[in-house]
Amino acid sequence: METDAFAAYGQASYDLTDRLGVTVGARWTRETKDFSATGEGIPQGSEGPGNPLIEEVIDARTSRTWEDTSFRFGLDYDVSSNILLYFNLAQGFKSGGFNGQPVTNADALMGFEPEYAEQIELGWRSDLFDNRLRINGAIYQTDYQDLQISAVPDIGSPFTANAANAEVTGFELEYSWSPTPNLTLSGSTAYIDATFKDFTVFEQGALRVRDGERMRGIPEWTTSLSGQYVHAIPQGTLIFRGDYVWQDERVSNDQDIHAPAWDRTDLRVTYLSPDDRWSLSAWARNVFDEVYWLRVGPEVTAPASMRRALEPPQTFGVSLQVNL
Repeated sequence: METDAFAAYGQASYDLTDRLGVTVGARWTRETKDFSATGEGIPQGSEGPGNPLIEEVIDARTSRTWEDTSFRFGLDYDVSSNILLYFNLAQGFKSGGFNGQPVTNADALMGFEPEYAEQIELGWRSDLFDNRLRINGAIYQTDYQDLQISAVPDIGSPFTANAANAEVTGFELEYSWSPTPNLTLSGSTAYIDATFKDFTVFEQGALRVRDGERMRGIPEWTTSLSGQYVHAIPQGTLIFRGDYVWQDERVSNDQDIHAPAWDRTDLRVTYLSPDDRWSLSAWARNVFDEVYWLRVGPEVTAPASMRRALEPPQTFGVSLQVNL
């Protein structure tokens, strides 16, 4: 497949008052994709090297062009010298395309349509107590139209299709506290409610309405915590750091298949040379050797079976970094 893409973008900001500013922007995009496919349409999941009942000689060539203009509007208000409120309204566009493993000529020519998104976001940024405490947050809602998703049929190759409409609502909170010049404690918390709003698919010979189902691979809650202590010594600097991450369960294409919640702890000690030219770190990842899945979903060559990808186990190492 060959892709030609052209885009033009412009943005302007203006201070309405000494505290209130406005930003407007626009982006024009044009993409042309030329696609060709040749070979035998042997679906993955079929028996043997080829099934003459479903095998088809593929010889398809097609071209599609998509064009879109999207806009952005934003307001920001300085409550004080260290507190900012902002509002953003933005549109997004993702061009359509073609599936690279078609089973029939009709599959090759059909492809999938563009994806559109509109997002509203309201947030704030703040640095408090002589910049020792930072708290940033945002709430948002994103509406998707013709959302592009990947799917694995009972018989056939994986493909990308449009999943009608979906809505993602959530909030993000970031915080950082420096009780002393040497110690920094930070973290983040996020909540996401991602659901299909208008989604009907053909599965196992029948129509299935999936309105209200969770979008795959997106955890509802995530939390991270970090602590870092910097200690100066005559021969350089020692940096002690610890990180903790917790992530909620996720669902796969099949809503009955869940990747369980997991957590991980990482530790690192770094020596930094006096001239900041090089550093040496000793680290441990997944300190408590937690077993958790990075991905879970149906096996491509046998959709009735499951594929699970594990994150690396407890790992120790040493890293050397040199700044030239």
